[in-house]
Amino acid sequence: MTYGYNAKFQNFTGHQDLRDIALKLLTELIDVRQTQEEIDRPIVFICHSLGGIVAKKALLIKSTNECSRVQSAVYGIIFLATPHTGSSVATVGKIIANIISACSPMFPAKALISKLKPNSQALYEVTQDFIILTPKLKLVSLYEMEMTGPIFLRRLIVDRQSALLNLPNEVSIGQNADHRGIARFYSQDDPNLRPIVSRLIKFQRDLEGHSREEEISIEVTALTGGCGKTQLAVQYAYRNILYYKSAVIFINASSTETITTDFSRVAESMGLQPKVNGTNTLKSWLSAPNNRHWLLIFDNADELAAVCLSKYYPKAGWGHIIVTSRDQSAIGYVSQDGTSLERLTVSDAVSALLDKVQVRKPDQADREHGKEVAELLGCLPLAIDQAAAYMRTRQRGMSDYLRLYKTKQQELLRFQPRLSDYDRTVLTAWDVNFRQVESESMNASKLLLVLCFLDPAMISENLLLRSCTPQQRWSHSGEVIEISAEDAGVDSQIIQLVTNEILLDEAIERLLSFSLVQRNVDTKKMRSLSVHPLVQFSALQRVNKSEQEGLRCQAILMVSHAFPEDSYLDKNFGNEGREQLPHVLRVIKEYQKLIQPPREVEDALSQLLFSASNFSSAPWKKSCLKLLKSLSGAKDDSYLAAWIAQLDSRLLRLHNHIEQSQTVLEEFVQNQILSLHDKEISQYPRWNSLRGQLMLSYSENLIQSYRYEDARQELLRWEPLNKDTPSTLESLTELSRDTKLGRLFYEQGKFSEALERFERVISLSQTKLELSKTGQNMSNLRCMADTYCELGRGHEIVRRLEIELEDLTQRNIPETAKMSMSLRLCLVEVYLCVNDPTTARPIAKSLEPIYANMEEPNHRDRTARFRNSAHLARIAHMQGNWQEALDCWTKALALAEDCKWTNDFFLQIARLSLATAQIELGERDKGLRKRDAARARLNAVPNQYWITGLGTYWYDIVKERLAAQEAHYQSYGDESSRLEC
Repeated sequence: MTYGYNAKFQNFTGHQDLRDIALKLLTELIDVRQTQEEIDRPIVFICHSLGGIVAKKALLIKSTNECSRVQSAVYGIIFLATPHTGSSVATVGKIIANIISACSPMFPAKALISKLKPNSQALYEVTQDFIILTPKLKLVSLYEMEMTGPIFLRRLIVDRQSALLNLPNEVSIGQNADHRGIARFYSQDDPNLRPIVSRLIKFQRDLEGHSREEEISIEVTALTGGCGKTQLAVQYAYRNILYYKSAVIFINASSTETITTDFSRVAESMGLQPKVNGTNTLKSWLSAPNNRHWLLIFDNADELAAVCLSKYYPKAGWGHIIVTSRDQSAIGYVSQDGTSLERLTVSDAVSALLDKVQVRKPDQADREHGKEVAELLGCLPLAIDQAAAYMRTRQRGMSDYLRLYKTKQQELLRFQPRLSDYDRTVLTAWDVNFRQVESESMNASKLLLVLCFLDPAMISENLLLRSCTPQQRWSHSGEVIEISAEDAGVDSQIIQLVTNEILLDEAIERLLSFSLVQRNVDTKKMRSLSVHPLVQFSALQRVNKSEQEGLRCQAILMVSHAFPEDSYLDKNFGNEGREQLPHVLRVIKEYQKLIQPPREVEDALSQLLFSASNFSSAPWKKSCLKLLKSLSGAKDDSYLAAWIAQLDSRLLRLHNHIEQSQTVLEEFVQNQILSLHDKEISQYPRWNSLRGQLMLSYSENLIQSYRYEDARQELLRWEPLNKDTPSTLESLTELSRDTKLGRLFYEQGKFSEALERFERVISLSQTKLELSKTGQNMSNLRCMADTYCELGRGHEIVRRLEIELEDLTQRNIPETAKMSMSLRLCLVEVYLCVNDPTTARPIAKSLEPIYANMEEPNHRDRTARFRNSAHLARIAHMQGNWQEALDCWTKALALAEDCKWTNDFFLQIARLSLATAQIELGERDKGLRKRDAARARLNAVPNQYWITGLGTYWYDIVKERLAAQEAHYQSYGDESSRLEC
């Protein structure tokens, strides 16, 4: 049967209403279960979203005997994106609010969301009470893996952490669906329907074979040492002690000998008096019908190939067994049901640390220090416990621990307190595993050591393959060539291991069997691995300094070879670069530990840094520049010097230091171009192209200084070495030069000439040079779209921009990527140009927090933020929301003043627009004064065009509005308020 309820969310969180809904569910089940056969029939709930909360509440209600019979008949529950819990009541409230927003995106009900904060207590308590019932239920939790909502506001409504109860008997399954789609199936062959049907079939088979209590339930918990598997099993037993009335038995399953010994010991302690075989005696007792409610825990069952656990299982159809193991293949091998434990979240790790060091009322400093300690220790429970013990016993504060950790890491990780829940230190937790890997699989050992020098969180198979296979690079001739990994300096043994799928899978499987690594699936369905940072540190303690030095060099060479050089050579430049950036950060740290870096490592790192400087924030770019300068040293490397000059001048210009940027370029010309010692290099098309790029940077400084004619002459001065047959790299530089010439026309208000240039550039980039998916082509498209707007032809380009934005979304380009932000900013302008402020508004709103939260925004970022604020002001202005327009123009003015433009033309346009809003709101005197001041200044400065629309068609709209205001006041005979247009 199906059951629905009136999902009025404003009532749903109230305790009494939830009880009524749940009680109604039980009543309807009683009504449809009339015959004895129906009454005895087991029940399986399939619940979507908040329906899962209704089902849980229905099992908790104390009511009539009829309701109790229905509750007892529940065999299992399949939850579809149900918000079970969070780390607090407030978390649950936020999740429910997300569901409300998803179900009613146009009317998010702010008043309702505010009510959820206190009322979420009832929902939170339902889950906590429900956990007590779970040992006797079959539980399946499916969670959404796709985001819900409009393209610019997409998010996970109920994330994985919230959708799971994290119980031993729970099966968790990810679904390629959003919050609504997880319960909608298009056909019987829908892949998202298959796991639900297969679980229902399994339930049916289990029930046909024997009743619920006629089978042993076996659960497996797996993950690396020190993650708290044993403590989790003990905690589960403690929480459910009332259910396991017969016995709770804990067995050390590390070997056959320890199992046999523990079985005999337990049998003796229970007074069973084993005559010959304690194992059989205890098994017989557990198999007796009057001893049905028992829990048997096999702990540390890491050697599954050598120890056959099944021969120790009682021959009975009841009871529960928990197996803890580092071998992740135990899930599926020992039992189909199980949980691969994740490490603690940072917030949970901080809470545990503060609790164990007995900080009862932590302040902000305590929490920040606690977070730093937790992150250093990778949120590993064993490490957290022993760090807290060290601080308690030695009476050290967290700041002391952090200071000591930087210089005495090994000593701290070897510390073992007298009283602890753990019998090993952090460094000894994996010793046995390391030794076994080294003796059984040299490939696995080699792979682990390589992984120890990469970022531990997400090491994709794609990164490993790119580092060991040929990659495209630019030759001196300016053409594309392939460089093999071996030529790039990568060790041949590593290449052979990574490129041989069988060998690689065998090595990974061996590491997984000891949980020294974990396997993940990233958003592109590519396999990836993660390694706990303390596993990395501990593994390296087994390698001498010389070997560590060699492995560091290999990690640097591998990441340098894998990293894409530019968007022409790698069409997926953006995604590849962003994915690999954490590994770039890691190998930079490893480089700084090298005693004598080889020249090939420094050369590879130089190219890596220049390519990686295209990503991330200003601080990162500055770090790249600083390290590049240190790498240049006394080396006579013209290419490196050119890269440094190009990056340095670009960063200075981005922060509006135009004169300094110009000085950097002029010094490079004096020191490198004019005094070039290697005359042969000047004949290389690659070097000529690099000269052209520096010329483009120089001309950009001239443009931003309004020296348009000087910029034009500088641009025309550069040419390919062979005009008739330029190299591919020179052709790309030529294309960039033509774009810059188009910009010159645009900024002088010559829009028709600019459009002709931009259309030619885009046509060539998409046909001859195949740049359709690159950042350069996207920049050209934005220039063309801006020009269409200035010519009043925005309707001709709007759909093309929408398609480009959809393409970025499909390619998983983050909304915070500059390419995506710039395109959305451009699209908002086009919507305003075609008089569609309603469509423009949500896009501009989505950009606002991104710009506000930028780390160290540069001059270009601040200008873009002003543009977006001006967009929001114009939208309110066009819709007649004058108070909002006034607020937005006020904010835009503050941002404009922060930009410190040498020409304040656009600042005065914003002031004139604000004056219009003031007059509309009745602040006439203020508005007139601001209007007159802005108008006087506008008459004194030349027109500017580099912010699309603001100084042209928007200026016309403002002047028309002022004229209308003048006409309004004149009609009432107020001649003193006459406005000059």
